[in-house]
Amino acid sequence: MPFSMLRAGGNVAGSRNCGWPQGSRCEMIDNRSMITKLHATSPVIVALVLLSLPGSVRAAEPFIPQSDSEVLEVLPKSLISDELATLRRQLSDSPDNLDLAVKVAGRYLTMGSLESDPRFFGYARAALRPWWNLENAPPKVLRLRAKLEEKEHRYDAALVELRKLLKLEPANSQAWIEVSNILRVQGKYEEAWEACEKLAAFGEEIPTTVCEIPLQAVTGSVSEASLSLTRLLPKLRQQFPGVLPWAHAMQSKLAYAQG
Repeated sequence: MPFSMLRAGGNVAGSRNCGWPQGSRCEMIDNRSMITKLHATSPVIVALVLLSLPGSVRAAEPFIPQSDSEVLEVLPKSLISDELATLRRQLSDSPDNLDLAVKVAGRYLTMGSLESDPRFFGYARAALRPWWNLENAPPKVLRLRAKLEEKEHRYDAALVELRKLLKLEPANSQAWIEVSNILRVQGKYEEAWEACEKLAAFGEEIPTTVCEIPLQAVTGSVSEASLSLTRLLPKLRQQFPGVLPWAHAMQSKLAYAQG
C-alpha cells in the first residue's frame, strides 16, 4: 500500500471544534498541516473579514479585456511542465484511457495539495469526467473521487466512495485509514475507532498505528499518541519514508497539545 499519500490527522475542517482535549490550544494547530491546507475555505474567510470592515471593500466593475491577446491569468508553472503537458495532450487525444486519466488526476490532486490551489482539484475532476458519475467505477477512480470530495469538504460523499471501494477491496489499508480520518473530523470518534479496529484485524502494525494515533490525540490520550509515534518513527524511516512529513507534523501537534 503506497503510504506516501497518508496524511492522517492533517485535514480538519475547523479549528475551534477540532476535538483536542480542553486546554490543549487546538485553535491554531490544525491549520498548520504540512501536507494539506484549508485552501478551499481560506478565500471565503478572508472575504468575510474584509467585508466586516466598513468601506474596505467596494463593488468592482466587470473586467472586460481590451483585446484577445490580453493575459487574463497566469497559471502555476507546475501546470505547464513538460511532463504534465505531454500527459494532458495524450489524455486529450484519448479521454477514455483510464490509466492515463488516473495518472493525470493524481498529479493534479498532489499539486493542489502542495500548492494550496483548489483549481488543480477541478482539473483532476475533469480528467475523470468519463467515470465521475459511474456507479460501478473502478477502485482507482473511487479512491480519487473520495479524495476530491474530501478536498471539497463533502465528507459524507467521500465516505460513500470509500465504502464502495472497501466492498471491492476490503483489505485496502489506505481506505480504512481515510474512513477513520473523515469520521474523526466529523466528531464520530466511536465509528472512527471501529474503522481502525477493522484495519487492525488484518493490517500490519504501521498502518494500524497510523490510523490510531490521531484518534488517541483527540480522545484524551495525547501522551499515549506521542509515545506511539515515537516508537513508530524508526520503522517509518526504514520502511515508509514517504510518511515522515505526516509523522513530523503530527509530532509537532502532539508536542504543542502537551504544552
